[in-house]
Amino acid sequence: MLSLISPLYSRQIELEFQEQLDLVISRVKGMLEQEIRPIKMDEESHQYDDKFALANFTTDLALDTVTTLLHTAFAGLGDRLEKKESNIKYELKFEALELCEYLEERVRTTSGPEVTTSETKNVSGTLFGNQSKTKEVTTQVTTRVPEYVWTHTLTYSAKLVDRKNRSIVETLLSRTRSREISTTVKDHQPKPFARKESAPLYLDLEMIKTLPRSIDRSRDSCKTPRRNQEIDDVFSAFQSLATFTRAVRGTMPDDHHIADAAHQEKVVKNFFSPAACSFLCKKNDHDEAKSFIVPDKATLLNEMQRTLSEQQASVRRTADEAAKATKGGELVGPDEASLLYVLKLLAQTVTDYIGSVTYLENMLRSQLEAAVGRELTADAFEEYVLYHDRLLFSPDFKPRPFSYAVRRSASAFPDGSIQIRTIASKQPIRTLTRDVTLNTPGPVRVALGGADSIAFDGPRYAHAYRAQTFSGATPKPLELVANARHFSGFVLLVGKVVAADEFQPDHAIIIQNKDELIIPLILNPLPTPKEFADAIESLSPEQRAFCEAFRAMQLSSSLCGLVVIQLKPAIEKVLNLPDGALTKEIALTDQLLNFFIEYQISTDMLAYDGPQDVDKATKLTAVKGHVASITNVIQAARDEDLKRTAEEAVHRKMLEDEEDDDLDPHSPIVESPAYAHVPSGGIPPSFGDLRRDRDDDSDMDNRWFHAPRGAHFVWGAGYSPGFSPGYSPSEFSPGFSPG
Repeated sequence: MLSLISPLYSRQIELEFQEQLDLVISRVKGMLEQEIRPIKMDEESHQYDDKFALANFTTDLALDTVTTLLHTAFAGLGDRLEKKESNIKYELKFEALELCEYLEERVRTTSGPEVTTSETKNVSGTLFGNQSKTKEVTTQVTTRVPEYVWTHTLTYSAKLVDRKNRSIVETLLSRTRSREISTTVKDHQPKPFARKESAPLYLDLEMIKTLPRSIDRSRDSCKTPRRNQEIDDVFSAFQSLATFTRAVRGTMPDDHHIADAAHQEKVVKNFFSPAACSFLCKKNDHDEAKSFIVPDKATLLNEMQRTLSEQQASVRRTADEAAKATKGGELVGPDEASLLYVLKLLAQTVTDYIGSVTYLENMLRSQLEAAVGRELTADAFEEYVLYHDRLLFSPDFKPRPFSYAVRRSASAFPDGSIQIRTIASKQPIRTLTRDVTLNTPGPVRVALGGADSIAFDGPRYAHAYRAQTFSGATPKPLELVANARHFSGFVLLVGKVVAADEFQPDHAIIIQNKDELIIPLILNPLPTPKEFADAIESLSPEQRAFCEAFRAMQLSSSLCGLVVIQLKPAIEKVLNLPDGALTKEIALTDQLLNFFIEYQISTDMLAYDGPQDVDKATKLTAVKGHVASITNVIQAARDEDLKRTAEEAVHRKMLEDEEDDDLDPHSPIVESPAYAHVPSGGIPPSFGDLRRDRDDDSDMDNRWFHAPRGAHFVWGAGYSPGFSPGYSPSEFSPGFSPG
């Protein structure tokens, strides 16, 4: 379809068509009467109806041209397309087969040039004495060269088949051509294949036969001379035709000269293409008020038939001459060259028709841009809609920017803000807003897990967003932006509204202390009711019922929802504090959040549980006392963890020293600063220098001992306690057990 063609390729088609249109107009001037002149639509003022008239005229010419070319390529096919037979629907089936087979061995004799030499012979004993005789000798070299002959055969056929059961109705053409190829090596096959059979190619003739020749402007689908159902049907059929012609041409051998002659640009340009006749005519009476007239259809088709016959004869003649000049013959003869040429013209007709209709659409677009002074985009159309919203809606119903402050009351300073904006422009979207708090008077439940849930009250609003897009385009990507001010914060939930009193969260985040959240919103629009009805039209009753039930589920839970829970009011609520009690308690609020988030402290341990008739200061003092108690408990646990970690590090270091540090007896003892602390009642400092005398007869090994001060030490197995004079075991620190 044209809507799928890239802008760059569409521009290329437009430029090529402009050149083709100028060529056609120059040729038409000599065919029309002198008082009638062809006019390009973009060079003359005209009415909107003239564009539709030209689109209908071009479509009619293109269909007649396609019918004529198909009849020329496949004899008898044109008659079938013109007959109105409703009981049989036809398809054109094309098949091709190439074979390369060994034929025989031949001996080729080649003779070299004749060489004449003179031979002189001396004769003695004659009457006149010794004499010489000269004789001329002519020689020639004959060479016998073995050659291995292969047969290259092409067989192809075109048949008319019944589309219902694929039975053959008529064989339109069936040809076989062959040529001989010689090689000097028997095992060397001249082709990379012995058998090359292409898959059958089909062309739906019924689709071409029933194509509309005019545009029904009464249908809702008719937007422009290009954007309507009739032209879409013609485009679809013509693209199938172009695909078929390319595939048929691809089945022909690619190593011949005839195909090159058939595809020469000059030969194709000499053909008069009625599908490119995107122009109207006027009489030369200088009356600008008179309407345009349509060119004579018969004159254009006759010129097309004349140029087709001339160029087809030229192609056949060129192919015949090339086949005669080639030893062994050409696999593609005059018939094949003519077929290739007509197929090329079919593809060119499709291109010209697409160019004609695109020319009208681009002209309409250019005129519209010239009228408004700019290219109309989705953003420009959105400006147009907003302008009319300001004129049509009262202030209470105008679309509002989706940008809201997060605050606990109208008089309070905002804690932050949330907005939904487009990624490209960074501007908030505008939505139709309605307060639905009264429609759901009860609280809204939010499930946090299998057993936990919360309920919240507060104002609730429904928003409707109109995404301004052109047909076939996706809506502009959006993003959710939320930010919090310093010493403020709130919880943001993103999910779906599954019922009037139930919210299903998918994501949640705490935003506080100048945090800014920017996340893209991926929108997946559901099909419109018409699109859904068209999609399920051909399904079975069971499949249709399933799709309807699934769509009902989607519609019931497709409403995106945002829930904002302010932190300070929520904390005041669970701690039994009056409203606004934590507004100025910044440090206390941070401590409470730290307890709830980091340590998962229950609110019952921190809540005020005294009399409710006391003032706010008393309640705050009680909560602060609970906070101080929890802080002391946490600090004590933290100190205990630090102490345990330090002891484990000391013990781990000792084990590493025992296992890895085999000290030399004469090496100096270096005391680690990490173990310099000596606890009360611990080991005397001189114990760090304890060593066994080398002359002692004890069974202890001769080695140095380094006992870190302040550490608890256990003697290893196989050692006996040998102490220096003046020390007794009782002087060692508790926990030191010799042996």
